[in-house]
Amino acid sequence: MRKFFGTFILGLSLTLGLFGDDATSVTDTQDYRELCYQAVINDEVFKTFKRSPIYRNVLEHVTYDQGLEYLAVIKKKYPDLLSYWDTFSQNDLIGTPMVYFYPDLGGYASPTTLRYVKIAGELKELFGSLHGKRIIELGGGYGGQCKILSDLFAFESYHHIDLPEPLALITKYLTAMQVSNTVMTASDECQEESCDLFISNFGFCECSRSAQEEYMQKYILKSKAGYMILSNAREYLTPKPFSLMEIRRELLKGGYKVKLYAEEPSTNKKNILIVWERK
Repeated sequence: MRKFFGTFILGLSLTLGLFGDDATSVTDTQDYRELCYQAVINDEVFKTFKRSPIYRNVLEHVTYDQGLEYLAVIKKKYPDLLSYWDTFSQNDLIGTPMVYFYPDLGGYASPTTLRYVKIAGELKELFGSLHGKRIIELGGGYGGQCKILSDLFAFESYHHIDLPEPLALITKYLTAMQVSNTVMTASDECQEESCDLFISNFGFCECSRSAQEEYMQKYILKSKAGYMILSNAREYLTPKPFSLMEIRRELLKGGYKVKLYAEEPSTNKKNILIVWERK
């Protein structure tokens, strides 16, 4: 596993909707980074980090109703995944997430886990089996998407790119979940690397433009295929990150086939899924 911790810079602050001078993304804030750090060094914090208002503001904010919608998509399009539910549900055993009773599951689940399972089904539908694949994920939260995909596929490697403190949390979480073949790289230590599949669920669109430019050149345009869900975050950020059309243009220039889809289910009418593959 790559060295990634380095020196923590916990003095960064971010006014909602504006990038600070050194901030690389919307989540590059003192409170979020400190919460992740505390969850790594303090097992009591780790036991409940998904309940923290700070963490829920970043990731664990998927609602019960949205969970119902994700489950409906899974049942309709990827019903075979429900046979893995006992394994998937282990994702809710750490961090004390908000869980709700879903009659169609016959049990409790966090809506965030349902989202990860739905995305796993979509990835399988779009790209086929991920066995033996090299995957890069930008902005992996605590590693939940990686955990769910590891339940389905024996990937060659799963490379996380994020801030140092979230990476440390991902490492601790995936170790507890016994997920192997993971690689960690801090966002300020990026080097060019090719992959079979690049993933970013709302991460790339919330990065600063300078960070996006680096990720585009070092990872996205080195990938064989990719999957990104983009939110309307650009409307509220200054300076402006890449627009959807700018991302599409860069991919077309790079020789990819590019497809755009509405997010399913729609958590915001302006959210878009962009998918690319080498021609």
